[in-house]
Amino acid sequence: MVEMIQSTLKDPTQREQFNRDGFLIIDYFEKQEIAEMRDYFFEHVSNYHKEALYESSRNNSNETNDLINGHLKTYFERHSDKFFENYKLYGGTYMVKPERSENFLPLHQDWSIVEEDKYETLFLWCPLQDTSKTNGGLFVVPGSHHFFQNRRSGSLPAPRIETTTKNRRFTKNLEVKAGQVVLYSDQLFHGSYPNSSQQPRIVATARVMNSEAKLTYYHKLSEEETAVYFFSKDNYLNGILKLVSGDIPDGLQPAYIEQNNNQPITESSFDDKLPAQSSWTALLHRLNRLFKS
Repeated sequence: MVEMIQSTLKDPTQREQFNRDGFLIIDYFEKQEIAEMRDYFFEHVSNYHKEALYESSRNNSNETNDLINGHLKTYFERHSDKFFENYKLYGGTYMVKPERSENFLPLHQDWSIVEEDKYETLFLWCPLQDTSKTNGGLFVVPGSHHFFQNRRSGSLPAPRIETTTKNRRFTKNLEVKAGQVVLYSDQLFHGSYPNSSQQPRIVATARVMNSEAKLTYYHKLSEEETAVYFFSKDNYLNGILKLVSGDIPDGLQPAYIEQNNNQPITESSFDDKLPAQSSWTALLHRLNRLFKS
């Protein structure tokens, strides 16, 4: 992300924070709205126990996905004009960690869904219950959306970065209340903890992007070339299983071909992007973590 990219956030302070950290937390929904979105989930999704990290768009029929998508989108749109400008909103899906899920999702990036050298995207992560480290809460590395400019997709998978002594010091745990929304860049390195509670951790999600941006998918052709596709919402949502497997839905043609400039990302190269710390600062971090535990 660069400064010349136009932000969709209205508030200058929020724009500054998002550009610096790659995320922010805002108060968004009323309690009744959270209850209604939660009820809708249980009415339309019954198979969420099948996976330790469940995403509704990858596990239901096109018809059910369309219903969920439209329903959640109406809720996010109720308040979106308060926070965003020159934008369009795509929604939504449910992301669930069932009760007692042992899934630990390491640091990773989400797929590129716009031309990221031109446009900004914001992933909207709205828990339908309070979340913390004990029930599948998020953790992030602030500022890590600036580290790499790789394209990311089903055929260009983003690596998962395991915890190291260094990156642990820069990881921030997010405690998020029901009704709040975490806005984060798709380029931000983030992860989530296991859900050791007795209730499923249910999250409603959506995305906001610049009004001029096209829904984009990057498909690896070779080590040298990447095909760039522009999708409609329906092509993207209903073709998600093929995209996840690294394939392209039938009948689609790329808008253009670009050079594949992705860099290898490892724990070592990720840690190299983190700020250097003195031994004294590192000791203070360790003592702080010790006292908190």
